[in-house]
Amino acid sequence: MRYPFTLVKIKSKVGTMWHARFWDESLQKYAHSRTTGILAEGKKEHRREAEEAARKLFEELASAKPTAPQPQGTPTQAPHGIPNSPKNKTVANTLLIEYLSNFWTPNSEYAQFKRDVQKNPLTPYYIEMNHADIRRHVEPFPGFAGITVGGLNKAVLKKWLIWLAGRKTQRRKKDGTVIEGDTLSGRRANTVLQAVRVAIRWAVDNEELPVDPFRKLGEVSESIKEKGVLSFEERNKLTALPVGDHRTRLVMLLGSYCGLRRGEMRGLQWGDIADGIITVQHNFIDSEGVKQPKYNSTRKVPITAEIQKMLDIARKNALNTSPESWKAR
Repeated sequence: MRYPFTLVKIKSKVGTMWHARFWDESLQKYAHSRTTGILAEGKKEHRREAEEAARKLFEELASAKPTAPQPQGTPTQAPHGIPNSPKNKTVANTLLIEYLSNFWTPNSEYAQFKRDVQKNPLTPYYIEMNHADIRRHVEPFPGFAGITVGGLNKAVLKKWLIWLAGRKTQRRKKDGTVIEGDTLSGRRANTVLQAVRVAIRWAVDNEELPVDPFRKLGEVSESIKEKGVLSFEERNKLTALPVGDHRTRLVMLLGSYCGLRRGEMRGLQWGDIADGIITVQHNFIDSEGVKQPKYNSTRKVPITAEIQKMLDIARKNALNTSPESWKAR
């Protein structure tokens, strides 16, 4: 049994729309396209929303009653050759790709446990990136086609790691063209590996799987590079660069002299700056808004004369300088 549906983009009068095509066992191909009602627009084209909509369509079709009476003892079958979901569906007999895709969603059991029980919620960005990794680097592997969670074993995982280690990075341009890059780094491959490992070990911990196929599997070898730090001379050269825009220069100075991360610069408010000190206590992420700094690393950092000069220019040009307003506004 193959993955129950695949997504395709079809142009319509209202724009390019995501459609779901369902696997037809009798025809041995994906057929019977239905619209998800989700437009493929924006940077990420709302693919995750389309997947969720397609999954709901599949469940509706799978639970539909037969249109004609069936002889006694004949298994009920949903329309278009789509098999019904098992009456006693378990994690073990769930298709692996389906399980992993559902696992990395904001309302999964794992996400709820981290949020409500451990009080350590997963960030939306982290969930989204893992969900995307399943789609990009797990779903395309031929060895996972039709395999269930319970059917996963170390032999299959080793073949996947070989495939993953040789996989090329891909970047999609605005016109839809896909550009192939270098082979995935060991670090990147292990990030994908971890997305699958966490999901499977969750099932093992919940006693839904008797054996952990990841036990003693190991990882892809990594080439660890030491992170560099600007020298005093390099920082002085950076300060002396002929940058006309005060905001650009302020970003350079806050990063090189104060050690602020990108999100911390974006979240910096006028109320965080006083008496030659910046209190780093805000972090701004597009998908999450304002939150605490990474690892809750709230701290105080001193301001140099050059940074104070740039802050004064920024304040002079700001539309709003109230304490809760961002410095860039």
